[in-house]
Amino acid sequence: MDFDTWIQRATTVETESESIRCIDNAEAEASSAWELNSILQTMLDHEIGTKDQFQRVVDKTVAASCKEHSVWGFRNAATALLIHDDPSGARKVLEQGVKTFTQTGLAEGTGGNLGCNLGLLAEGFVEIPDDRQAAIGCLEILRQRATEQQNVGDLCEVADRYCSCINDTTTARQVLNFAEQVDTTERVAWTVANSWFAMGDVDRAVQTLRQVLENCASTDEALYIASAFQSHGNPDGVRDSIDVAKTHANNVTDWLSIAQHCHEFDMTSDTRRALKAATALADETTMTTVARGYRLWLADYKTADKLAPRGFRPAEMGEPKRQVPGMTGCANALFDFLRKQLSDKQVQTIAEADYGSGSRQHRAAILDIRDSGRVPLELPWEPREVFALTRWGCGADVDHVSQAFCVSVLLLCEDHDDDNVPALVGSCLNVGDEAAVLAGQLLVWLFETSDVADPRIFCLLGLALILAAQDPVNPLLTQIGSLVEDYAADEENFADGGMPTIFSFCTSRERWAALINQHWRQKAGQNPELGKLADLCGLG
Repeated sequence: MDFDTWIQRATTVETESESIRCIDNAEAEASSAWELNSILQTMLDHEIGTKDQFQRVVDKTVAASCKEHSVWGFRNAATALLIHDDPSGARKVLEQGVKTFTQTGLAEGTGGNLGCNLGLLAEGFVEIPDDRQAAIGCLEILRQRATEQQNVGDLCEVADRYCSCINDTTTARQVLNFAEQVDTTERVAWTVANSWFAMGDVDRAVQTLRQVLENCASTDEALYIASAFQSHGNPDGVRDSIDVAKTHANNVTDWLSIAQHCHEFDMTSDTRRALKAATALADETTMTTVARGYRLWLADYKTADKLAPRGFRPAEMGEPKRQVPGMTGCANALFDFLRKQLSDKQVQTIAEADYGSGSRQHRAAILDIRDSGRVPLELPWEPREVFALTRWGCGADVDHVSQAFCVSVLLLCEDHDDDNVPALVGSCLNVGDEAAVLAGQLLVWLFETSDVADPRIFCLLGLALILAAQDPVNPLLTQIGSLVEDYAADEENFADGGMPTIFSFCTSRERWAALINQHWRQKAGQNPELGKLADLCGLG
Protein backbone atom coordinates (compact mmCIF):
# COMPACT_ATOMS: atom_id res chain seq x y z
CA MET A 1 0.00 0.00 0.00
CA ASP A 2 1.09 3.59 -0.59
CA PHE A 3 1.56 6.46 1.85
CA ASP A 4 -1.97 7.85 1.56
CA THR A 5 -3.52 4.44 2.16
CA TRP A 6 -1.49 3.84 5.33
CA ILE A 7 -2.42 7.27 6.69
CA GLN A 8 -6.10 6.65 6.03
CA ARG A 9 -5.99 3.19 7.58
CA ALA A 10 -4.28 4.54 10.70
CA THR A 11 -7.41 6.55 11.48
CA THR A 12 -9.96 3.83 10.77
CA VAL A 13 -8.56 0.58 12.21
CA GLU A 14 -10.12 -0.71 15.40
CA THR A 15 -7.08 -1.54 17.55
CA GLU A 16 -4.30 0.67 18.88
CA SER A 17 -1.63 -1.80 17.83
CA GLU A 18 -2.88 -1.80 14.25
CA SER A 19 -2.95 2.00 14.26
CA ILE A 20 0.67 2.07 15.45
CA ARG A 21 1.63 -0.37 12.68
CA CYS A 22 -0.03 1.85 10.07
CA ILE A 23 1.86 4.90 11.33
CA ASP A 24 5.12 2.92 11.11
CA ASN A 25 4.35 1.96 7.50
CA ALA A 26 3.34 5.52 6.58
CA GLU A 27 6.60 6.75 8.10
CA ALA A 28 8.54 4.24 6.02
CA GLU A 29 6.80 5.42 2.84
CA ALA A 30 7.16 9.15 3.59
CA SER A 31 9.74 10.86 1.41
CA SER A 32 9.10 14.56 1.95
CA ALA A 33 8.54 17.13 4.67
CA TRP A 34 4.95 17.48 3.48
CA GLU A 35 4.25 13.76 4.00
CA LEU A 36 5.94 13.74 7.40
CA ASN A 37 3.84 16.77 8.32
CA SER A 38 0.76 14.76 7.36
CA ILE A 39 1.78 11.99 9.74
CA LEU A 40 2.30 14.47 12.58
CA GLN A 41 -1.07 16.08 11.95
CA THR A 42 -2.80 12.71 11.83
CA MET A 43 -1.20 11.63 15.10
CA LEU A 44 -2.29 14.88 16.77
CA ASP A 45 -5.82 14.98 15.36
CA HIS A 46 -6.60 11.37 16.24
CA GLU A 47 -4.38 11.01 19.31
CA ILE A 48 -2.68 7.91 17.93
CA GLY A 49 0.88 6.60 17.94
CA THR A 50 3.48 6.09 20.64
CA LYS A 51 5.71 8.69 22.26
CA ASP A 52 8.75 7.24 20.47
CA GLN A 53 6.94 7.35 17.13
CA PHE A 54 5.98 10.97 17.70
CA GLN A 55 9.52 12.09 18.52
CA ARG A 56 10.95 10.14 15.59
CA VAL A 57 8.49 11.73 13.15
CA VAL A 58 9.23 15.19 14.58
CA ASP A 59 12.97 14.63 14.11
CA LYS A 60 12.47 13.40 10.56
CA THR A 61 10.20 16.36 9.77
CA VAL A 62 12.83 18.83 10.97
CA ALA A 63 15.56 17.06 8.99
CA ALA A 64 13.46 17.05 5.84
CA SER A 65 12.54 20.71 6.37
CA CYS A 66 16.23 21.63 6.59
CA LYS A 67 16.84 19.85 3.32
CA GLU A 68 13.75 21.12 1.49
CA HIS A 69 13.65 24.58 3.12
CA SER A 70 10.09 23.95 4.26
CA VAL A 71 9.06 26.68 6.68
CA TRP A 72 5.79 24.95 7.51
CA GLY A 73 7.72 21.82 8.39
CA PHE A 74 9.49 23.77 11.14
CA ARG A 75 6.31 25.53 12.23
CA ASN A 76 4.20 22.38 12.41
CA ALA A 77 6.89 20.39 14.20
CA ALA A 78 7.20 23.19 16.78
CA THR A 79 3.44 23.35 17.23
CA ALA A 80 3.29 19.58 17.71
CA LEU A 81 5.94 19.77 20.44
CA LEU A 82 4.03 22.57 22.16
CA ILE A 83 0.91 20.45 22.18
CA HIS A 84 3.01 17.72 23.84
CA ASP A 85 4.14 20.23 26.50
CA ASP A 86 7.70 20.56 25.19
CA PRO A 87 8.31 24.33 24.74
CA SER A 88 12.08 23.82 24.89
CA GLY A 89 11.91 21.36 21.99
CA ALA A 90 9.64 23.74 20.04
CA ARG A 91 12.12 26.57 20.56
CA LYS A 92 15.02 24.46 19.27
CA VAL A 93 13.05 23.54 16.15
CA LEU A 94 12.28 27.18 15.35
CA GLU A 95 15.91 28.16 16.01
CA GLN A 96 16.95 25.49 13.52
CA GLY A 97 14.52 27.03 11.04
CA VAL A 98 16.06 30.49 11.51
CA LYS A 99 19.53 29.01 11.00
CA THR A 100 18.39 27.21 7.84
CA PHE A 101 16.86 30.29 6.24
CA THR A 102 19.67 32.68 7.14
CA GLN A 103 22.44 30.65 5.57
CA THR A 104 24.33 32.67 2.95
CA GLY A 105 22.67 31.25 -0.15
CA LEU A 106 19.16 31.25 1.26
CA ALA A 107 19.44 34.82 2.47
CA GLU A 108 20.00 35.86 -1.13
CA GLY A 109 16.72 34.33 -2.19
CA THR A 110 17.70 30.91 -3.52
CA GLY A 111 15.72 29.14 -0.81
CA GLY A 112 12.46 31.01 -1.19
CA ASN A 113 11.06 34.19 0.33
CA LEU A 114 13.31 35.00 3.27
CA GLY A 115 10.96 37.64 4.64
CA CYS A 116 7.91 35.40 4.64
CA ASN A 117 9.84 32.47 6.09
CA LEU A 118 11.38 34.40 8.99
CA GLY A 119 8.08 36.16 9.58
CA LEU A 120 6.34 32.81 10.00
CA LEU A 121 9.06 31.57 12.32
CA ALA A 122 8.74 34.74 14.43
CA GLU A 123 5.03 34.04 14.65
CA GLY A 124 5.92 30.55 15.89
CA PHE A 125 8.16 31.93 18.65
CA VAL A 126 5.27 34.09 19.88
CA GLU A 127 3.19 30.96 20.45
CA ILE A 128 5.80 29.70 22.94
CA PRO A 129 5.24 31.10 26.44
CA ASP A 130 7.78 33.78 27.40
CA ASP A 131 9.50 33.69 23.99
CA ARG A 132 8.56 37.18 22.76
CA GLN A 133 12.23 38.16 22.81
CA ALA A 134 13.13 35.26 20.52
CA ALA A 135 10.51 36.49 18.06
CA ILE A 136 12.02 39.98 18.17
CA GLY A 137 15.47 38.49 17.61
CA CYS A 138 14.19 36.67 14.54
CA LEU A 139 12.63 39.86 13.16
CA GLU A 140 15.80 41.86 13.80
CA ILE A 141 17.81 39.32 11.80
CA LEU A 142 15.39 39.83 8.93
CA ARG A 143 15.44 43.61 9.39
CA GLN A 144 19.21 43.71 9.16
CA ARG A 145 19.30 41.52 6.01
CA ALA A 146 16.50 43.49 4.38
CA THR A 147 18.24 46.77 5.14
CA GLU A 148 21.53 45.54 3.69
CA GLN A 149 19.81 44.25 0.56
CA GLN A 150 17.42 47.23 0.23
CA ASN A 151 14.54 44.74 0.12
CA VAL A 152 11.34 46.70 0.69
CA GLY A 153 9.12 43.62 0.63
CA ASP A 154 11.04 42.06 3.53
CA LEU A 155 11.08 45.37 5.41
CA CYS A 156 7.28 45.44 5.12
CA GLU A 157 7.19 41.87 6.43
CA VAL A 158 9.19 43.02 9.47
CA ALA A 159 6.79 45.91 10.05
CA ASP A 160 3.73 43.69 9.65
CA ARG A 161 5.07 41.13 12.14
CA TYR A 162 6.10 43.77 14.69
CA CYS A 163 2.54 45.00 14.52
CA SER A 164 0.67 41.66 14.53
CA CYS A 165 3.00 39.50 16.65
CA ILE A 166 4.79 41.91 18.97
CA ASN A 167 2.14 44.68 19.10
CA ASP A 168 4.92 47.23 18.66
CA THR A 169 3.61 49.88 16.24
CA THR A 170 6.44 52.30 17.08
CA THR A 171 9.10 49.99 15.66
CA ALA A 172 6.79 49.04 12.77
CA ARG A 173 6.49 52.73 11.80
CA GLN A 174 10.25 53.20 11.95
CA VAL A 175 10.74 50.29 9.58
CA LEU A 176 8.09 51.54 7.12
CA ASN A 177 9.48 55.09 7.15
CA PHE A 178 12.85 53.66 6.14
CA ALA A 179 11.27 51.40 3.49
CA GLU A 180 9.67 54.40 1.78
CA GLN A 181 13.10 55.99 1.41
CA VAL A 182 14.59 52.88 -0.20
CA ASP A 183 12.33 52.60 -3.25
CA THR A 184 9.59 54.83 -4.66
CA THR A 185 8.36 52.77 -7.63
CA GLU A 186 4.66 52.02 -7.99
CA ARG A 187 4.93 48.30 -7.20
CA VAL A 188 6.85 48.89 -4.01
CA ALA A 189 4.45 51.68 -3.05
CA TRP A 190 1.49 49.31 -3.06
CA THR A 191 3.36 46.93 -0.74
CA VAL A 192 4.24 49.74 1.68
CA ALA A 193 0.72 51.16 1.50
CA ASN A 194 -0.68 47.74 2.35
CA SER A 195 1.44 47.71 5.51
CA TRP A 196 0.26 51.18 6.54
CA PHE A 197 -3.31 50.13 5.78
CA ALA A 198 -2.99 46.92 7.83
CA MET A 199 -1.62 49.01 10.72
CA GLY A 200 -4.78 51.13 10.58
CA ASP A 201 -3.09 54.27 9.27
CA VAL A 202 -5.28 54.84 6.19
CA ASP A 203 -4.11 58.44 5.68
CA ARG A 204 -0.48 57.36 5.47
CA ALA A 205 -1.40 54.61 2.98
CA VAL A 206 -3.16 57.17 0.77
CA GLN A 207 -0.22 59.58 1.07
CA THR A 208 2.20 56.87 -0.04
CA LEU A 209 0.16 56.02 -3.14
CA ARG A 210 -0.49 59.65 -4.12
CA GLN A 211 3.17 60.55 -3.91
CA VAL A 212 3.99 57.80 -6.40
CA LEU A 213 0.99 58.66 -8.62
CA GLU A 214 2.38 62.17 -9.10
CA ASN A 215 5.52 60.69 -10.64
CA CYS A 216 3.95 57.96 -12.80
CA ALA A 217 5.44 58.00 -16.30
CA SER A 218 3.25 55.46 -18.08
CA THR A 219 -0.28 54.13 -18.34
CA ASP A 220 0.70 50.83 -16.72
CA GLU A 221 2.23 52.55 -13.70
CA ALA A 222 -0.89 54.65 -13.12
CA LEU A 223 -3.20 51.67 -13.54
CA TYR A 224 -1.16 49.75 -10.98
CA ILE A 225 -1.75 52.55 -8.47
CA ALA A 226 -5.45 52.54 -9.45
CA SER A 227 -5.61 48.86 -8.48
CA ALA A 228 -3.90 49.67 -5.19
CA PHE A 229 -6.48 52.35 -4.39
CA GLN A 230 -9.26 49.94 -5.41
CA SER A 231 -7.95 47.29 -3.01
CA HIS A 232 -8.16 49.86 -0.20
CA GLY A 233 -11.70 50.93 -1.13
CA ASN A 234 -10.70 54.45 -2.20
CA PRO A 235 -12.83 55.52 -5.22
CA ASP A 236 -11.33 59.02 -5.38
CA GLY A 237 -7.86 57.54 -5.67
CA VAL A 238 -9.07 55.17 -8.39
CA ARG A 239 -10.61 58.04 -10.40
CA ASP A 240 -7.49 60.20 -10.13
CA SER A 241 -5.27 57.26 -11.15
CA ILE A 242 -7.41 56.50 -14.21
CA ASP A 243 -7.18 60.16 -15.25
CA VAL A 244 -3.38 60.02 -15.00
CA ALA A 245 -3.35 56.78 -17.01
CA LYS A 246 -5.29 58.47 -19.80
CA THR A 247 -2.76 61.28 -20.07
CA HIS A 248 -0.05 58.73 -20.89
CA ALA A 249 -2.11 56.51 -23.24
CA ASN A 250 -0.89 56.67 -26.85
CA ASN A 251 -1.56 53.25 -28.38
CA VAL A 252 -4.17 50.49 -28.59
CA THR A 253 -2.60 48.44 -25.79
CA ASP A 254 -2.73 51.37 -23.37
CA TRP A 255 -6.38 52.13 -24.06
CA LEU A 256 -7.36 48.47 -23.83
CA SER A 257 -5.63 48.25 -20.44
CA ILE A 258 -7.55 51.31 -19.28
CA ALA A 259 -10.82 49.81 -20.56
CA GLN A 260 -10.22 46.52 -18.77
CA HIS A 261 -9.37 48.22 -15.47
CA CYS A 262 -12.41 50.49 -15.74
CA HIS A 263 -14.56 47.43 -16.33
CA GLU A 264 -13.11 45.77 -13.24
CA PHE A 265 -13.81 48.95 -11.26
CA ASP A 266 -17.45 49.14 -12.52
CA MET A 267 -16.73 52.37 -14.41
CA THR A 268 -18.90 51.61 -17.45
CA SER A 269 -18.79 55.02 -19.13
CA ASP A 270 -15.01 55.15 -18.86
CA THR A 271 -14.79 51.62 -20.24
CA ARG A 272 -16.72 52.65 -23.34
CA ARG A 273 -14.67 55.82 -23.85
CA ALA A 274 -11.42 53.87 -23.56
CA LEU A 275 -12.61 51.27 -26.09
CA LYS A 276 -13.65 54.06 -28.47
CA ALA A 277 -10.14 55.52 -28.22
CA ALA A 278 -8.64 52.04 -28.85
CA THR A 279 -10.88 51.60 -31.91
CA ALA A 280 -9.55 54.82 -33.43
CA LEU A 281 -5.97 53.51 -33.20
CA ALA A 282 -6.53 49.81 -34.02
CA ASP A 283 -5.43 48.06 -37.20
CA GLU A 284 -6.87 44.89 -38.68
CA THR A 285 -4.93 42.68 -36.26
CA THR A 286 -5.66 44.55 -33.03
CA MET A 287 -9.30 45.27 -33.93
CA THR A 288 -10.17 41.69 -32.96
CA THR A 289 -9.00 42.40 -29.41
CA VAL A 290 -10.94 45.68 -29.30
CA ALA A 291 -14.08 43.87 -30.46
CA ARG A 292 -13.57 41.31 -27.74
CA GLY A 293 -13.50 44.14 -25.20
CA TYR A 294 -16.88 45.40 -26.42
CA ARG A 295 -18.28 41.87 -26.05
CA LEU A 296 -16.86 40.93 -22.68
CA TRP A 297 -16.74 44.25 -20.85
CA LEU A 298 -19.85 46.00 -22.20
CA ALA A 299 -21.91 43.11 -23.65
CA ASP A 300 -22.18 45.34 -26.73
CA TYR A 301 -22.33 42.60 -29.35
CA LYS A 302 -23.71 44.88 -32.05
CA THR A 303 -20.67 47.18 -32.01
CA ALA A 304 -18.28 44.24 -31.55
CA ASP A 305 -19.64 42.37 -34.57
CA LYS A 306 -19.19 45.46 -36.73
CA LEU A 307 -15.53 45.64 -35.75
CA ALA A 308 -14.41 42.00 -36.10
CA PRO A 309 -15.80 38.44 -36.29
CA ARG A 310 -16.38 36.64 -32.99
CA GLY A 311 -14.16 33.66 -33.74
CA PHE A 312 -14.42 30.44 -35.71
CA ARG A 313 -16.61 27.42 -35.82
CA PRO A 314 -14.38 24.52 -34.65
CA ALA A 315 -14.36 22.88 -38.10
CA GLU A 316 -12.89 26.09 -39.56
CA MET A 317 -9.81 25.83 -37.35
CA GLY A 318 -7.97 23.12 -39.28
CA GLU A 319 -7.73 21.25 -42.58
CA PRO A 320 -7.51 17.42 -42.67
CA LYS A 321 -4.08 16.13 -43.72
CA ARG A 322 -4.56 12.39 -43.08
CA GLN A 323 -7.28 9.89 -42.19
CA VAL A 324 -8.15 7.25 -39.64
CA PRO A 325 -9.35 4.33 -41.78
CA GLY A 326 -13.02 3.56 -41.24
CA MET A 327 -13.73 6.66 -39.15
CA THR A 328 -14.97 10.18 -39.84
CA GLY A 329 -13.79 13.15 -37.85
CA CYS A 330 -15.97 16.04 -36.74
CA ALA A 331 -14.92 19.14 -34.78
CA ASN A 332 -18.34 20.73 -34.29
CA ALA A 333 -20.57 17.95 -32.98
CA LEU A 334 -19.22 17.45 -29.45
CA PHE A 335 -18.70 21.19 -28.93
CA ASP A 336 -22.34 21.89 -29.89
CA PHE A 337 -23.65 18.97 -27.84
CA LEU A 338 -21.88 20.16 -24.69
CA ARG A 339 -22.51 23.89 -25.01
CA LYS A 340 -26.26 23.25 -25.33
CA GLN A 341 -26.18 21.31 -22.06
CA LEU A 342 -24.06 23.85 -20.17
CA SER A 343 -26.31 25.89 -17.87
CA ASP A 344 -25.71 29.42 -16.59
CA LYS A 345 -25.06 27.93 -13.15
CA GLN A 346 -22.38 25.64 -14.55
CA VAL A 347 -20.82 28.58 -16.40
CA GLN A 348 -20.64 30.51 -13.12
CA THR A 349 -19.00 27.56 -11.35
CA ILE A 350 -16.35 27.30 -14.07
CA ALA A 351 -15.79 31.07 -13.94
CA GLU A 352 -15.07 30.86 -10.20
CA ALA A 353 -12.56 28.00 -10.54
CA ASP A 354 -9.60 30.29 -9.80
CA TYR A 355 -10.80 30.95 -6.24
CA GLY A 356 -13.25 33.46 -7.70
CA SER A 357 -10.48 35.65 -9.12
CA GLY A 358 -11.62 37.48 -12.26
CA SER A 359 -14.90 35.55 -12.27
CA ARG A 360 -16.81 38.32 -14.05
CA GLN A 361 -14.41 38.41 -16.96
CA HIS A 362 -14.17 34.61 -17.13
CA ARG A 363 -17.96 34.29 -17.08
CA ALA A 364 -18.42 36.78 -19.92
CA ALA A 365 -15.81 34.96 -22.02
CA ILE A 366 -17.36 31.53 -21.39
CA LEU A 367 -20.86 32.80 -22.24
CA ASP A 368 -19.53 34.30 -25.47
CA ILE A 369 -18.12 30.92 -26.53
CA ARG A 370 -21.16 28.97 -25.38
CA ASP A 371 -23.79 31.23 -26.91
CA SER A 372 -22.02 32.08 -30.18
CA GLY A 373 -20.81 28.57 -30.93
CA ARG A 374 -17.52 30.09 -32.01
CA VAL A 375 -14.00 29.70 -30.60
CA PRO A 376 -11.07 32.15 -30.76
CA LEU A 377 -8.02 30.87 -32.62
CA GLU A 378 -5.91 31.65 -29.55
CA LEU A 379 -7.69 31.29 -26.22
CA PRO A 380 -7.02 34.35 -23.97
CA TRP A 381 -6.39 34.16 -20.23
CA GLU A 382 -10.11 34.66 -19.72
CA PRO A 383 -11.31 31.88 -19.88
CA ARG A 384 -8.23 29.74 -20.54
CA GLU A 385 -7.11 29.74 -16.90
CA VAL A 386 -10.42 28.52 -15.44
CA PHE A 387 -10.82 25.98 -18.26
CA ALA A 388 -7.41 24.56 -17.38
CA LEU A 389 -8.25 24.47 -13.66
CA THR A 390 -11.58 22.75 -14.31
CA ARG A 391 -9.70 20.14 -16.33
CA TRP A 392 -7.99 18.85 -13.17
CA GLY A 393 -11.22 17.98 -11.33
CA CYS A 394 -11.44 14.34 -10.25
CA GLY A 395 -13.53 12.15 -7.97
CA ALA A 396 -17.24 11.71 -7.40
CA ASP A 397 -18.05 15.44 -7.33
CA VAL A 398 -16.80 16.27 -10.82
CA ASP A 399 -19.30 17.94 -13.15
CA HIS A 400 -18.41 15.96 -16.26
CA VAL A 401 -20.40 18.15 -18.68
CA SER A 402 -18.46 21.20 -17.51
CA GLN A 403 -15.12 19.41 -17.60
CA ALA A 404 -15.77 17.95 -21.04
CA PHE A 405 -16.79 21.37 -22.39
CA CYS A 406 -13.64 23.00 -21.00
CA VAL A 407 -11.20 20.42 -22.32
CA SER A 408 -12.90 20.23 -25.72
CA VAL A 409 -12.27 23.98 -26.16
CA LEU A 410 -8.71 23.61 -24.84
CA LEU A 411 -8.06 20.84 -27.36
CA LEU A 412 -9.32 23.04 -30.18
CA CYS A 413 -7.17 26.01 -29.13
CA GLU A 414 -4.05 24.54 -27.47
CA ASP A 415 -1.56 21.70 -27.80
CA HIS A 416 -1.57 20.18 -24.30
CA ASP A 417 -3.14 17.00 -25.58
CA ASP A 418 -1.33 14.81 -23.03
CA ASP A 419 -3.41 16.44 -20.27
CA ASN A 420 -6.59 17.33 -22.15
CA VAL A 421 -7.25 14.01 -23.90
CA PRO A 422 -7.57 11.81 -20.77
CA ALA A 423 -9.81 14.41 -19.13
CA LEU A 424 -12.00 14.48 -22.26
CA VAL A 425 -12.19 10.69 -22.44
CA GLY A 426 -13.02 10.24 -18.77
CA SER A 427 -15.67 12.95 -18.66
CA CYS A 428 -17.39 12.04 -21.93
CA LEU A 429 -17.61 8.38 -20.91
CA ASN A 430 -19.32 9.58 -17.73
CA VAL A 431 -21.66 11.95 -19.57
CA GLY A 432 -23.00 9.10 -21.71
CA ASP A 433 -22.78 7.12 -24.93
CA GLU A 434 -23.61 10.01 -27.24
CA ALA A 435 -20.95 12.23 -25.71
CA ALA A 436 -18.42 9.40 -25.95
CA VAL A 437 -19.16 8.84 -29.66
CA LEU A 438 -18.86 12.56 -30.38
CA ALA A 439 -15.62 12.74 -28.38
CA GLY A 440 -14.25 10.00 -30.61
CA GLN A 441 -15.17 12.07 -33.67
CA LEU A 442 -13.38 15.11 -32.22
CA LEU A 443 -10.25 13.05 -31.54
CA VAL A 444 -10.29 11.74 -35.10
CA TRP A 445 -10.55 15.31 -36.43
CA LEU A 446 -7.70 16.46 -34.20
CA PHE A 447 -5.56 13.55 -35.43
CA GLU A 448 -6.42 14.43 -39.03
CA THR A 449 -5.54 18.12 -38.70
CA SER A 450 -2.59 18.22 -36.26
CA ASP A 451 0.84 19.17 -37.59
CA VAL A 452 2.72 17.69 -34.62
CA ALA A 453 3.38 14.01 -33.93
CA ASP A 454 2.86 13.84 -30.16
CA PRO A 455 -0.66 15.35 -30.16
CA ARG A 456 -1.63 12.88 -32.88
CA ILE A 457 -0.56 9.87 -30.83
CA PHE A 458 -2.44 11.09 -27.75
CA CYS A 459 -5.55 11.51 -29.88
CA LEU A 460 -5.19 7.93 -31.16
CA LEU A 461 -4.76 6.59 -27.63
CA GLY A 462 -7.81 8.52 -26.44
CA LEU A 463 -9.83 7.21 -29.37
CA ALA A 464 -8.78 3.63 -28.60
CA LEU A 465 -9.85 4.09 -24.96
CA ILE A 466 -13.31 5.26 -26.00
CA LEU A 467 -13.78 2.44 -28.50
CA ALA A 468 -12.64 -0.17 -25.96
CA ALA A 469 -14.98 1.24 -23.32
CA GLN A 470 -17.93 0.89 -25.69
CA ASP A 471 -16.97 -2.40 -27.35
CA PRO A 472 -13.65 -4.11 -26.51
CA VAL A 473 -13.80 -6.27 -29.64
CA ASN A 474 -14.48 -3.41 -32.06
CA PRO A 475 -12.46 -4.27 -35.22
CA LEU A 476 -11.43 -0.63 -35.55
CA LEU A 477 -9.18 -1.15 -32.53
CA THR A 478 -6.88 -3.28 -34.68
CA GLN A 479 -6.48 -0.48 -37.21
CA ILE A 480 -5.81 2.10 -34.50
CA GLY A 481 -3.35 -0.30 -32.86
CA SER A 482 -1.47 -0.51 -36.15
CA LEU A 483 -1.26 3.29 -36.38
CA VAL A 484 0.07 3.43 -32.81
CA GLU A 485 2.63 0.70 -33.54
CA ASP A 486 3.80 2.58 -36.64
CA TYR A 487 4.28 5.67 -34.52
CA ALA A 488 6.15 3.68 -31.85
CA ALA A 489 8.43 2.12 -34.48
CA ASP A 490 9.50 5.51 -35.85
CA GLU A 491 12.73 6.31 -34.00
CA GLU A 492 12.40 10.00 -34.87
CA ASN A 493 9.52 10.21 -32.41
CA PHE A 494 11.70 9.19 -29.45
CA ALA A 495 14.95 10.83 -28.52
CA ASP A 496 15.43 8.82 -25.34
CA GLY A 497 13.98 5.38 -25.88
CA GLY A 498 10.61 3.73 -26.27
CA MET A 499 7.11 5.08 -26.42
CA PRO A 500 6.62 5.26 -22.62
CA THR A 501 8.93 8.30 -22.68
CA ILE A 502 6.04 10.42 -23.95
CA PHE A 503 4.46 9.99 -20.51
CA SER A 504 7.65 10.79 -18.57
CA PHE A 505 6.79 14.44 -18.02
CA CYS A 506 3.04 14.09 -18.39
CA THR A 507 1.17 15.71 -15.50
CA SER A 508 -1.81 13.42 -16.19
CA ARG A 509 0.23 10.21 -16.08
CA GLU A 510 -1.92 8.71 -13.30
CA ARG A 511 -5.13 9.60 -15.13
CA TRP A 512 -3.83 7.90 -18.26
CA ALA A 513 -2.80 4.85 -16.23
CA ALA A 514 -6.23 4.51 -14.61
CA LEU A 515 -8.02 4.68 -17.98
CA ILE A 516 -5.59 2.23 -19.59
CA ASN A 517 -6.00 -0.22 -16.72
CA GLN A 518 -9.80 0.01 -16.76
CA HIS A 519 -10.42 -0.12 -20.49
CA TRP A 520 -7.44 -2.03 -21.88
CA ARG A 521 -5.69 -4.24 -19.35
CA GLN A 522 -8.87 -5.50 -17.68
CA LYS A 523 -10.37 -6.29 -21.08
CA ALA A 524 -7.27 -7.73 -22.73
CA GLY A 525 -8.73 -11.23 -22.33
CA GLN A 526 -11.49 -10.25 -24.75
CA ASN A 527 -9.15 -8.59 -27.23
CA PRO A 528 -5.34 -9.17 -27.21
CA GLU A 529 -4.92 -5.93 -29.15
CA LEU A 530 -5.79 -4.04 -25.96
CA GLY A 531 -2.98 -5.73 -24.06
CA LYS A 532 -0.54 -4.78 -26.82
CA LEU A 533 -1.61 -1.14 -26.62
CA ALA A 534 -1.21 -1.11 -22.84
CA ASP A 535 2.24 -2.68 -23.09
CA LEU A 536 3.33 -0.13 -25.70
CA CYS A 537 2.39 2.70 -23.35
CA GLY A 538 4.02 1.09 -20.32
CA LEU A 539 1.12 2.24 -18.10
CA GLY A 540 -1.89 0.68 -16.43
